[in-house]
Amino acid sequence: MSITVSTHGRSGQYIERISRNRGMVTGTITFGSSYAEGGESISDITKYFWSTNRTAFSCITNLVVEMPGGYFAYLDNSTPGSEVVRVKQTGVPPIVYEEPATAADKVATLEYPAAWIINVCTTGQNEALRATASTLADSQCSLTAAPSAGAQTKINTYGATDALLVTYATQSFRGLLDLLVYEEAVTLVTGNNNLANPMMAFGYCDAATTGLLLPVDTADTAAAGEVEIKFNAATAQLAINAAQNGEAAKATYLKAPTSGTWLYDHWVPDEDPTKAGSDPYTQAFKYPLAMWNITGALTVNSGVTQKIVDQGITAAAGEVNTRWGISNYELLATVGAAPVAGHVWGAKSNVTVTAGNYIKGQPWEIPTDAIEVPASDLSGLGACKFYAIGYTRT
Repeated sequence: MSITVSTHGRSGQYIERISRNRGMVTGTITFGSSYAEGGESISDITKYFWSTNRTAFSCITNLVVEMPGGYFAYLDNSTPGSEVVRVKQTGVPPIVYEEPATAADKVATLEYPAAWIINVCTTGQNEALRATASTLADSQCSLTAAPSAGAQTKINTYGATDALLVTYATQSFRGLLDLLVYEEAVTLVTGNNNLANPMMAFGYCDAATTGLLLPVDTADTAAAGEVEIKFNAATAQLAINAAQNGEAAKATYLKAPTSGTWLYDHWVPDEDPTKAGSDPYTQAFKYPLAMWNITGALTVNSGVTQKIVDQGITAAAGEVNTRWGISNYELLATVGAAPVAGHVWGAKSNVTVTAGNYIKGQPWEIPTDAIEVPASDLSGLGACKFYAIGYTRT
């Protein structure tokens, strides 16, 4: 067991009666070094209570645990007879930029549960995100499973010990996980293809035979192995070449948010940036960048899709990068130059990015919620005081 329960009381009398059929138990809970996803059993507390029919209702009705460090616990008694204490954490960043995650036996684990993957790369190399069941090639990766509330996010890698840099939105980003559509099945037809929802963000379209389809601007005509992507549209969100006609595919995306929400008000679905400079060519957008909405790529009208690499290098041909998570005031500017109000991408290739799709704003402006703690070490929290209320014998 990963928790230790110590109850207060004298002479074996641990229940303090508070009404005719209610009692209270007090004591401490000490979490161990391997808190389990989904919560820890509190059978060492529920044994002091009593229920005539525990298959119908729980014997424990309230649990309060005093926890330090932005953690708080709550009772999950949705399965009578198998009550658990679950833990959430406040203060988790809504976006994590280039988190190092080194694979062990071809699986890398992220620090926080993810709601959306923005980019994956190794140093100087983009890692294309594919469908979960894909057979990976070099410079490709995939999630081991669909993101779910409180579950540790794991990434399959091609190399046994690939050192990834992962930029992702955590599940603390309010409302984002609710928008996730993971691997919607699509039987592709030549030309326009409909998804079940308008798209705010595009993750990937992975075809059964061809494999990963490269995203291109909706103003282009998709060549073999490409997919045109259209945002904020009720139909024809994907368009493909005749070469992919009849293929089964999986599309992962975020649905368009509801009007009046923070996400809706900060969503820039289609902006053409201003290009300037020469190697590196800069692509300047109007607003600060909170989250880029095309996983791993920037599209170019009548040009080659640019792949996103890490911010610490000079982009090579066909690559772009930006300084994640800051206002970009000083990016690629000489000392004393006028500040840049929005965000800027740097590219080696002389291309003009089109149909930029992103969430504007600074990271600290993003509304957040406490999130379920994944499997982790909570032993450092020490002994946490608790009281529990439940049914007692009348």
